[in-house]
Amino acid sequence: MSASSLRVLGLVAFSSWLAVGCTSENKILPGAACLLNTDCHDPLVCTMDKCHDACHGTADCSGGESCVKTDKGTVCQLPAEASTTDSKSCQSGGKSAT
Repeated sequence: MSASSLRVLGLVAFSSWLAVGCTSENKILPGAACLLNTDCHDPLVCTMDKCHDACHGTADCSGGESCVKTDKGTVCQLPAEASTTDSKSCQSGGKSAT
């Protein structure tokens, strides 16, 4: 192989590696810890340090979850959060938004 062919092959290999490194496979799912919305899979949002589905009402949430209002908008309450009492979730900034 010529030096030019090796350069092209190297460039193709590097480009492939770069494309794989930039995929969203490292994004996290509902309930996982996050700091920013971009840490979560789109269309999830980072609220109360966890990824949540955004919602306008309880009908937008799957699995019987409630839609709750937070300081950053309304999100579907995670099953682990639903086991807490309303007073605890309101203390952390959330309240029911049916």
